[in-house]
Amino acid sequence: MATKYPLLEAYAKLRREVSLIGAVLLKESDMGQKQMQILYRLTQSACTMSELADFAQSDKASTTRTVDSLAGDGLVRRLEDKGDRRKCVIELTAKGEKRAQKALEVREFIGEKLNKTLTATERETLTDLLGKVAAGLVAQRK
Repeated sequence: MATKYPLLEAYAKLRREVSLIGAVLLKESDMGQKQMQILYRLTQSACTMSELADFAQSDKASTTRTVDSLAGDGLVRRLEDKGDRRKCVIELTAKGEKRAQKALEVREFIGEKLNKTLTATERETLTDLLGKVAAGLVAQRK
């Protein structure tokens, strides 16, 4: 059966496969995908709750619950934003940095699997096209 939106179907299949690989790898670490995404993002730098929600492609309430859980486990901490006291910045603790290593390993493993499926030129083309699609959707949202 032909689909009216093959791009949407291809995206859904890719997202599902990446999620399944991640779920298998994370099962043994007692960490969920959203926790992994947040810990991975925080390895780059501390950031606000809004930045975490955007990165995790999640709503702020769900992201807040995940951060609350991570904070309860001593993996992250909230700091007052020096520029705006109404905001807080989330950062990894030393314990969180150790746990985030698993998130980095999972991301590396998935990245390598993805890289093996295409040539360097194909990866570059696909990356450019996906960026174009994302930018187009952002422009349509405004």
